Formats: sequence, structure tokens, C-alpha cells
Amino acid sequence: MKIKAVIYFILICGTFFCKAQPNGGFENWTTAFNIIEPENWQTYNFFSLVDSLTPVSATRVSGLDKHSGIYALKIKSIYIPNNQFSNYIGDTAGGAFTGNFDFTPFKINWGFPYSERPTKLEFWSKYLPLGNDTAGAGVVLKKWVANKTDTIAIGKLFINQTLTYTKYEVNLAYYSSEIPDSAVIVFVASKEPSSARINSTLFIDDVVFAGSVGIDKPNKTDGIVKISPNPSKDEVNIKSSFPNSDILKIINITGKIIGEFKIYNNEFNINTSTFAAGIYYYEIQDNRAKTLYKGKFNVIK
Repeated sequence: MKIKAVIYFILICGTFFCKAQPNGGFENWTTAFNIIEPENWQTYNFFSLVDSLTPVSATRVSGLDKHSGIYALKIKSIYIPNNQFSNYIGDTAGGAFTGNFDFTPFKINWGFPYSERPTKLEFWSKYLPLGNDTAGAGVVLKKWVANKTDTIAIGKLFINQTLTYTKYEVNLAYYSSEIPDSAVIVFVASKEPSSARINSTLFIDDVVFAGSVGIDKPNKTDGIVKISPNPSKDEVNIKSSFPNSDILKIINITGKIIGEFKIYNNEFNINTSTFAAGIYYYEIQDNRAKTLYKGKFNVIK
């Protein structure tokens, strides 16, 4: 009976997933099985439906706990005693994201329909951590191409203790000139599992994309950077014709920098034998940390 209730709850949330914009001001909420959820967002509250020992982790707040309007979202890290999805979500966690869950088998459906190229995501937040806990925010713009999803842009930041509402900006780094077809926005009350603490509390309000990035067109930089082989199994060679190429950064699909290397003689070999299969991004910077070029490569096994 519990599992059926959860599936019904997710289907209700799924109807809001299809709207064109997220409920960024958290003014609109819906109730399913006595749990109030923000429209367009999925929270970790489903754990309390699966297991009655797990408390609700996301709630609607007002008064001094909202930034504007009537309501805001409050996310609290909780302990999940019977975590069936520990490969995806830590045992101490609290979060909200645009998208929904499937349960047969378990899968996260990330994002909502979105077809703009913003420069950043803006939001207002305050954070009350326990210990050395840190909250986090992340954005991924995606596009479905053929039989796979291509990452268009990525942005993320950490949130430390802030006792009053503060404006934050997640700047987006673009790796493609394509127009995205969906956007994933994620907020978590405990970013790192190693430092996650029960009752660390994150307040979020007034989430909105801002700015606009034009579509890159072919220009004089075409062909200045050569990469081979691509796709690769064991090694990728990157050659740059920029005379001031200095640093090469390798970034995985989640936006995490997994390598930062010094470039000598405008060339660098990347050992990809230990990389998991998938898409990786690279940035070439000069000695002042200015980005000269961005690209991507694929690792196959």
C-alpha cells in the first residue's frame, strides 16, 4: 500500500513537471497524502511515504522565513534510516530539484522544459548549518540529441552559513552552441556526504534565470584547438594554437573539475584509461585564468 501511495504521489508531481517554468517563488503548492509539495519541484519527502520513521525534509514557510511573496521553501537534512536509494542519495540529506522520480526501476527524471540560454541562475537564500556542513545549488541545461542527452551548460556553487536572506548567482559555463530543451535546478541542504549533519536547514526563494548568452557562430578560432582521438579509450591528445595557452581543466558531466594541468609547448596528453565512459569537458586558460577555448570529448569503454 505504501509503494502504491508513493507512485500516485509521484504521478501527481509529474503533472507539474510538464509546465514551462518552475515555481521559482514557491508560491504554489499541492497536497498529496497529507504532504504539501511545491509545484514543479520534487523533494525528498517521498522517503517519509516509503518509511514512516523518516521525517518530512521539505516544508512551506512564511513570515520571516520567506524573502518575498507569501511562501518560501525550507529544506532540512534528515536521517533516512532505511535508505533504499543510497547509490543516489546519502543517508543524511535533504533536497529539492526540478523533475520527478520513477520507481520501477528507480530513476530520477531530471529537469523541466526550457529553451533559453541564460547567463546565470539567481536566487535568495539563508542557511543554518550544523557543524561544518555546507549547502549547494546546481544548474544543468540539457538537450536530447539522437539517443542521448547532451549537456549544454553547467553551473554550481556552495552555500555557507547566512543568517539572513542573501542573493546568490550561479554562473553558467557553456560547452555547446545548441539551444537546450530542458533545465535541471537542484538545491541541497548538505552538499558533501562526509560533512552532512541532521537538521542543517536551507531556505530558498525567488529562483529565476537571468541574462542571455548568444549562440556561438563559426569564427577565426575554428580549428585552433585539435583533439584526437575522439571518442577515446585510453588517451586524448589536445593541441592548441593559442600562443598563451597555460592551463588545461578537465570537467565531468556534473560540473566537477577532475583535473587541472599545466600546458607545455601548446600540447597535452590526457590519460583517460581510468575515466568512466561518458562526456567530458575541457577549458584552456591563459596565465591570468582567462578562458581561451572550451570543448568536449567522449570516453568509451
